Amino acid sequence: MKRLLITIFIISMMAVIAHADTHYKTWQNPRDYEPLVLKTDNVPGIANMMLDQLFVYSYNSRVRRWTQIPFQIDKYYGKGRFRAPLPGETFGADDELIIMARDLGNKAASTVWIDDENSRQYERIELMVADSVSGKNRYAYIYRSQTLTEDFDASDYPMEYILPTTPGAADDKVRGVSYEQGFNEFGIITQLKLTDGQGTNVMNRQKMYLAVNYISIPLNINETILEDSTYTTVDSLLVYAGPLRIFRRIYWTLDFHLASFNPMSFDYPQFYYPYSIQTEGIRVGLKETANVKVTIARQSFDLNASAIGMTFMNPYNTTPITIDGSGGDELSDDTVDLEPLTNWYMITGDQGTIQFQFTISKIGSSHTLFYKDRVSADDTGKDGMQYGDTGIEIRDENIVGSLRLYNHSYFLEGNKSFEFGNEMGENYQHPMGIIPENQMFGTVPVELAAFDAVVVKDNVTLVWNTATETNNYGFQIQRRTRDSQHWETIGFVAGHGTTAEPRDYEFSIEKMPAGEYAFRLLQIDTDGTSTASMERLVTISAPVQFALDQNYPNPFNPTTVISYQVPEQATGAVDISLIIYNLLGEKVRTLVMTKQAAGYYAVTWDGRNDRGQIQSTGTYIYRLHAGTHIATRRMVLMK
Repeated sequence: MKRLLITIFIISMMAVIAHADTHYKTWQNPRDYEPLVLKTDNVPGIANMMLDQLFVYSYNSRVRRWTQIPFQIDKYYGKGRFRAPLPGETFGADDELIIMARDLGNKAASTVWIDDENSRQYERIELMVADSVSGKNRYAYIYRSQTLTEDFDASDYPMEYILPTTPGAADDKVRGVSYEQGFNEFGIITQLKLTDGQGTNVMNRQKMYLAVNYISIPLNINETILEDSTYTTVDSLLVYAGPLRIFRRIYWTLDFHLASFNPMSFDYPQFYYPYSIQTEGIRVGLKETANVKVTIARQSFDLNASAIGMTFMNPYNTTPITIDGSGGDELSDDTVDLEPLTNWYMITGDQGTIQFQFTISKIGSSHTLFYKDRVSADDTGKDGMQYGDTGIEIRDENIVGSLRLYNHSYFLEGNKSFEFGNEMGENYQHPMGIIPENQMFGTVPVELAAFDAVVVKDNVTLVWNTATETNNYGFQIQRRTRDSQHWETIGFVAGHGTTAEPRDYEFSIEKMPAGEYAFRLLQIDTDGTSTASMERLVTISAPVQFALDQNYPNPFNPTTVISYQVPEQATGAVDISLIIYNLLGEKVRTLVMTKQAAGYYAVTWDGRNDRGQIQSTGTYIYRLHAGTHIATRRMVLMK
């Protein structure tokens, strides 16, 4: 090794690790497993705050109690590295504040403050965290104080980093609440214990593969090559550990010492959270040269015999596939969706659950889900077996560019359902929004405490809150186009009369045409007096590419919704057809056959054919023709 840099700040928590489902707390759904990473781009008010004067609280309105919640501040110091903050440092543009979604609480009025006199001299930042999937909002509050000290209870999050056994090696380990991941001396993942399951190691090894043509010499580069010091140098291992997140980054350099074949660098950054690991995968820089062409690039995770009996599922393979090494039960559909769409797959059983969620950008001409479960002479995992070996495979005559696989893996208790996996996938596709507001203590409470708009594709959800209400009859929802001065009333939401308790409201508008709009609330008292709120501007953008979404729900009975999007075309509207077929290729139902302009569309199928006859249980194919574009997906009707 050229060098081994380990920067360690370890806070080890001794606690008994309970099953993950017992940690449901705030959201009462899989959102409770998610970390929240705050930066100046989503919370501008945090910029330049003194790091040793920053504290995070949640409020329980039912018992009127403040609780300081676990948080972590990671100081960025260049080249993708983090460290612990030093006394006197301020929050910079690339620094990060980490909290867990399960620790959020209720909204607090501006007169409801923590019991700390010094904090009342500064603004606090209210964080409204909005979930567009469930429609729920939760809150946290960032305070500044020169007299407070950290007193949060992090016993629910026993994160731990274990040093390499040999100086200069990379065989370290990371333990979260629900998992333990370990590496061999070259930094390749060879251990994954699901501690919210049976606690056994189900991982054989992390695998990568590049098929390279050097002039007329075929070269196959895999993780075994990375473990050969003849070709590979582990340049550095960087680690920073805190109470909510452990940052680990390893760099390799691969050099075959062939003329015109420049060294290839590998970069593997990972962020470890209590229930999950977030990574961009192994970053590989693939350069275009006259003599070197990369034709296959693949990254996967190969399990071991301890995973026998677990099952594989994803949106295109809804019938569980049993992992047994027999090779007789493989994917029926290896589709991978490119950005901005997301992908997920689940491997679950008595051993525990792995929920793998990822996005991938277009590089190469072919992107497929790789899955092997069989005896294999080509196995590079050293045991000659591929147990549920799952990953991404990219092919082209010459793959050029930066290969990155953005993913977030969750490790949970065993025997999860397809519906649970699909819910986590929906959450990953629609991340929670963070709406900050700076507040001063003692501000005279107004009925409208916060008002904002959340845009998801062509749908707008207005969310607002009142700290107190007096004779509040309700709110008229008003809208205008940006260039118009005429306000149109599009809805009404009843108020709560007179109350001293905070109240949350929302109103949704679906299928809005592309354009710029302004929204406002007209609050009406019981005597007819009205007061207009400030405006909120939103932009509904036309889609930038054709897309056909997975139907929801899937499997379904009796109805399901199919969504798709049409981008702007120079010729205006395009011919659109959406047709359902059975597995014999026979047409079952024509759902759409018309010209459509740019926009987002959704259509419902009731499980009937064109003659109105109810169809039987089974797998069906739906195909979208949009001009010259064709997209196909599968769905399951289950009765």
